[in-house]
Amino acid sequence: MMLLPFRVAPLAALVTLFFTHTAYAQDATGAPEAPAAKSVEDVPVRLYALEEIQEAARAHAASLTVADASIRAAEWKQFQADWAWSPKLQANAFIAPVPAETDVNNVGANIDEFLALNIGPFFRQTVNVVLPLYTFGRIDAARRLAELNVRSSKLERRKAELELHHQLTQAYWGLKLARSFTQMLSDGDELVKENIEEME
Repeated sequence: MMLLPFRVAPLAALVTLFFTHTAYAQDATGAPEAPAAKSVEDVPVRLYALEEIQEAARAHAASLTVADASIRAAEWKQFQADWAWSPKLQANAFIAPVPAETDVNNVGANIDEFLALNIGPFFRQTVNVVLPLYTFGRIDAARRLAELNVRSSKLERRKAELELHHQLTQAYWGLKLARSFTQMLSDGDELVKENIEEME
């Protein structure tokens, strides 16, 4: 297992540091003293394994979150397709104020009834029941398409996960290689300086 050092600055430490140093100390003359700057060396160094980085990335990757949402949407459509053969009950309700004594031949009288607030409720409710007897193969086709949609969404999720794994692995080993080259150049520079000093 390979480890790489990363400097960690937790959010809690930054918030605590901010609120601690907002109140400046007063010196003898009463002038506020500037807070002491925290050096980079004081920040703790933690070693991360490649597996830890990949696990953290999978837990917070936006692409995987979107892929999971697509899978849930596809599964819901599959559920709808599986139950497309079931009876469907549709109920509609309608309520409106109407004149208490409605005269269809006298619109003016109806308006007078409204102005006099002599109105009452009109309520209507309808219920429809739909039972698919024969759909010419549309339900079976919808089921197959929904199943393919679920499989496609899962494959897209796997693709996004592999792309994330590839990018993290490439960045990890690229950083390790760059640090190795930096160390090699530093060692070579020291060796050249030693040889020059010996020749002088």
